[in-house]
Amino acid sequence: MEDLVRQHKTEVLQRCAQHLRDRGFEVHVVEDAAEARAKVLELVPEGASVGWGGSATLRQIGVIEALAEKKVEYLIPPENQPPANLIEYRRQAMLCDVYLTGTNAISEDGIIVNIDGIGNRVASMIFGPRKVIMVAGWNKITLDADQGLIRAREYAAAINARRFNADPEDICKITTIIEGRPSKTEFAIVLVKEDLGY
Repeated sequence: MEDLVRQHKTEVLQRCAQHLRDRGFEVHVVEDAAEARAKVLELVPEGASVGWGGSATLRQIGVIEALAEKKVEYLIPPENQPPANLIEYRRQAMLCDVYLTGTNAISEDGIIVNIDGIGNRVASMIFGPRKVIMVAGWNKITLDADQGLIRAREYAAAINARRFNADPEDICKITTIIEGRPSKTEFAIVLVKEDLGY
């Protein structure tokens, strides 16, 4: 039974990967979190300034800790920063060389859906950083963009509200739908054959 489920999820992920490529994204399909971490580290050049969008997926695969060992300018805030410091890190990250992020949802036909509270994460996916690297487990793939919006609002935002001890309405102020690679931004997506993040 598990083999049939895995086979189905793999087929859906491969279709999603092809649609993303058709929309201009660079796509890498990997087997698990360890391969995802290795791929992200490979895609981040030495000496780059690196920011991130507070992704649970990136924490889960261990890439944030692994980057500390790479020769990069680290624009990722240390834990327990005062709110004023976090805003400055977020501003700096919007102009970094490489921006690392997860996503709330990707439709099977390659549309990326996100909901944000402040807007730095979704803005950085569109313009500012020279390169965006997004990591998504196959649990983020939805049938279409409408289902992606439902997933982002009803599932991911609800969990993130608990994670940040925030009102869900504060998490859901900005919605973005990316239908193709932004024309002035390199954009790599690492799709992982396992559940990651929320």
